[in-house]
Amino acid sequence: MGVTAIMLFSTRSSRFFLSWVKEDYTKGKVVKQGYYVQRCSVYIYTHIPHLVPYTNHLIKKMEKNTYTMLLLVAFVGMLLMLSTHGSAEQHVVGGKQGWDESTDFDSWASGQTFKVGDTLVFKYSPLHNVAELGSESEYKNCDVGSATNSMSDGNSVVKLTKAGTRYFACGTPGHCDQGMKVKITTVSASSDSSPTSSSSSKTPTSTSTSTSGAICVSGSFVFAAVFMVLMNMLC
Repeated sequence: MGVTAIMLFSTRSSRFFLSWVKEDYTKGKVVKQGYYVQRCSVYIYTHIPHLVPYTNHLIKKMEKNTYTMLLLVAFVGMLLMLSTHGSAEQHVVGGKQGWDESTDFDSWASGQTFKVGDTLVFKYSPLHNVAELGSESEYKNCDVGSATNSMSDGNSVVKLTKAGTRYFACGTPGHCDQGMKVKITTVSASSDSSPTSSSSSKTPTSTSTSTSGAICVSGSFVFAAVFMVLMNMLC
């Protein structure tokens, strides 16, 4: 009895085809068995008289490498996403004192660098709220009645989605006139501008909570996963 194995890799159909033919010359019968798995490579023709038992192992190995490559691509994409958003920061408005009349918001803001993608967090008591004003004149005149947005949940989060200046004030009567307002100037995420320090600050100037620590940890896990995938492919 003779055994012939034919392996065909087709770039046109993107399919891998393997068939073998068992020839029984005494009975004059020919039995064909075959199947295909989706693959893409070059054309190969091989005559393998004694290695047919190893073809299943070869196919499984190819499938395993294909799936691990897909996982590797997914992990690399995730790592790129993490590195892209790794510089986003969360700024607690007013620092430890929060959104309150006693805070010097001009000094606090001068010690910050606000970039696109960052978030502002207003923490305040039920005596206060947050009103976003639409112009510089409304901000200077404390015209809180013309606010474009109002928040009063005690822990308001505002995302800085584009470069420019935004104005915020407390809508409680009299609080804006007492200095409870802040002007936020946002720069593009790629900007290298640094905050202007102020020697007369009443509150700590470094009050933003960076997410870089969490990003670093996540990136370590992704790196470990990619390493395991590569080792798995080599084994």
